[in-house]
Amino acid sequence: MSKNISGLQQDSKTKQWSIDKRIKGYGRVRQRLQARTAEEAKREFYNITARIISAMKRKQEGVMTVRDGFERYFGERKKRSIDRDMVTAKKMAPFIGDIPLDQIDNRTMKAYVKSRTEQGIKKATLVRDFAVLSSMLDYLHRSCRTEFGRPCLEHAIKLVYESKDNDASIPYPLTQNEQKDLFKNLPEYLEKMCIFGVNTGVRVQGICNLKWDWEIDVPSLNASVFIIPDSKEEFSGSDRYGSKNHQDQLVVLNKEARAVIDAQRGMHDEYVFPYKGRRLGNMNNSAWRTAWRKTGLPIEPIYKRGPHNLRHTFGGRLSEDVPLETRKKLLSHKNGGVTLTYSPVAVKELLNAVENISGKGGEIVRKKLNKKG
Repeated sequence: MSKNISGLQQDSKTKQWSIDKRIKGYGRVRQRLQARTAEEAKREFYNITARIISAMKRKQEGVMTVRDGFERYFGERKKRSIDRDMVTAKKMAPFIGDIPLDQIDNRTMKAYVKSRTEQGIKKATLVRDFAVLSSMLDYLHRSCRTEFGRPCLEHAIKLVYESKDNDASIPYPLTQNEQKDLFKNLPEYLEKMCIFGVNTGVRVQGICNLKWDWEIDVPSLNASVFIIPDSKEEFSGSDRYGSKNHQDQLVVLNKEARAVIDAQRGMHDEYVFPYKGRRLGNMNNSAWRTAWRKTGLPIEPIYKRGPHNLRHTFGGRLSEDVPLETRKKLLSHKNGGVTLTYSPVAVKELLNAVENISGKGGEIVRKKLNKKG
């Protein structure tokens, strides 16, 4: 531990430098440092503490910081992704929380971007992080006012994360043989969920949260469908929705999906796919990852390796001979027009489409999708 500066510490085992200090009027500051030497640690320590003290002074003078802005934003805004946005703001706070709102730009975001990139965070996540910050800044400029009637942020600031790197993972839809081998390596509860997923295209959270209350009989077709609601309240214990597109999702069942559903009846009063008497939080668990490796499927970071590949597999098999508009409806894409007012005739069209993909799949499907990726 450092004896020279109160609040500057070095872990004797990891050699990691950190701050643990109380600042009068602010409270306790605990933060790991990027420094590798004592001199670097001292400079970083003084920069951080000076920034906090300056921020306290600005606050006394009525200058709003990024942290103040987020506090105001989250206190007034209502949106479906608010919980996730709060997580983003919490991660940004140590880097930009004490900076005045009007000083935020790509330059002041460099330390945050560097830290996240070193953690292996992908470009798509950073793009979303910047979008959250931009949304807050836009709100404070357009809709938020001080006690004197002035905009909380006088000038509009638009931040967009830009990078030449394309690090997005490529989907890996499964061939029929790969699917067969993978599913054999899964425990029974997860195998059933995956059979359902690859035959319906339902997202992971939709499968985990699937409820018997969402099942609707269609007597004229001697079948049933599921309606996955666009409602966070229905996804108890989860911070995600089954749909991304602000619409309910109609799920039709081919013979393989129906067989799984029928086998699950009576296992739980509420959930279709319970695990040890409760809702499974995520299909991308150790059992899935072990089965993926054991099957010999690619483990390189360039490929997606999670259960969302089941949805890509479903979509790829549909693309062989199913019309575009039908594919949109089955995948619940935003312009797919899924509503609760489907007639049995329309449902029959979708049923025929998913029935025809049973047992299909091949290398050509994956190559076609990867070319787009």
